[in-house]
Amino acid sequence: MNKICRKCLIADMAADEKYRDLEKFIAAVPEDKRSSDEIYRARLKICKSCDNLAYGTCLKSGCYAEMRAIKRDSHCPDDFDRWAEIK
Repeated sequence: MNKICRKCLIADMAADEKYRDLEKFIAAVPEDKRSSDEIYRARLKICKSCDNLAYGTCLKSGCYAEMRAIKRDSHCPDDFDRWAEIK
């Protein structure tokens, strides 16, 4: 049975064939373009508490949260950049 929840990230939901491409994308981001694991986890923690997260998607950017958070140069697209304090 697949776990689907409004405030979950894709990684929190049961593995589903349609999300395999997202996992491949994340794995393929070059090391010099990736956020550190610490920053990645901190960003996703913020996303999970945000009202703009719906079924793994950021409603402000239209991206999967994990996809946006893994990229080093990304920022939170909300009116107030929630990731700004993460260094």
